[in-house]
Amino acid sequence: MAGCPITTEVARRMRHRRLAVRMTTTQQAAAMTKAGYAINHTGISAIEQGRRVELPIRLIAAAAVALQTPLRNLIPGVGPCPACGDDPPAGFSCNDCGAGGASDE
Repeated sequence: MAGCPITTEVARRMRHRRLAVRMTTTQQAAAMTKAGYAINHTGISAIEQGRRVELPIRLIAAAAVALQTPLRNLIPGVGPCPACGDDPPAGFSCNDCGAGGASDE
């Protein structure tokens, strides 16, 4: 069963941010559990691979705390990123929201 586009985008943003802060799935799971949402590394992998089709807001909020990013950066359509305005320079990605700039090609 395919996830909805919003869930897919939240999962993409979570993974992008996790990699940006150089965190393993085990570390993210521990931080999310500490933030109040019990999950293990297999659960994080399931989200990132699209095997989990529903993401409760409590999970997304704990992920934001664990990944040290504002909640709005994980949820599409909440508003422009205050760091890059959702438009980073060509060839670069924003470390706050994960948006990728258009290629120079």
